[in-house]
Amino acid sequence: MLKWFDRQEWFNLAILLFLLTSAILPGIWFVFYGKLPDFWLREDGMYESMATIACVVGGFVFFWSFYCSDNGGRAKRNPWLFLFAIALLVLAGEEISWGQRFFGFDIPADLASMNFQNEFNLHNSKLIQSSNNALSTLLTRLLVVYLIILPLALASFHSVEKMFARMRIPVPSLLIALAALLAQMANHVNYKIIYGSQFSRDYLHIGEGFESILEVCLLLVALECLIKKNLS
Repeated sequence: MLKWFDRQEWFNLAILLFLLTSAILPGIWFVFYGKLPDFWLREDGMYESMATIACVVGGFVFFWSFYCSDNGGRAKRNPWLFLFAIALLVLAGEEISWGQRFFGFDIPADLASMNFQNEFNLHNSKLIQSSNNALSTLLTRLLVVYLIILPLALASFHSVEKMFARMRIPVPSLLIALAALLAQMANHVNYKIIYGSQFSRDYLHIGEGFESILEVCLLLVALECLIKKNLS
């Protein structure tokens, strides 16, 4: 069957394999070596850096898609693309605590005390959540809804799909939905392999890998919007 794949299908398969391999890699590594490399899932580690780069690039791609969404005066530029661009750049800033560790700047003690990890960001702030990473967990769930459930729902209900098209809301393709779904399944496998039934908290930050894959999927959404140029 693979010999009948066209170039686009081979490209789609490569995307799926890359994201699935990235998602399941911690579990596979743990099976063979019984531990995980520290630089993979730590703050500013491999996965977080991949997510940050994806968000920065995706933000600029969304900005360019916003600029290109003007179809010669028949419709104004798509504001959703602008909002998505801002959202991805904010995500990138949050991932690196707005450059706190990179630039090595200190924040006032009062501000640090308002953060669960003494960092300069919102997603660990005590002011907007009762426990650390509660906001990150909520965001991950929202991304699952957007990247997986929404495309599948619209594929099943074309009337709703037409409504989203009229509103010009960017919707992930089924390819992205499949990639995100496989990453979620791989994340569950990782938890089972690494923590087993004794899981009480994610002290190895396995979930960071899954969050990173979802943010890479947002970059793919941005690239789809730019390629299609039919959201205007």
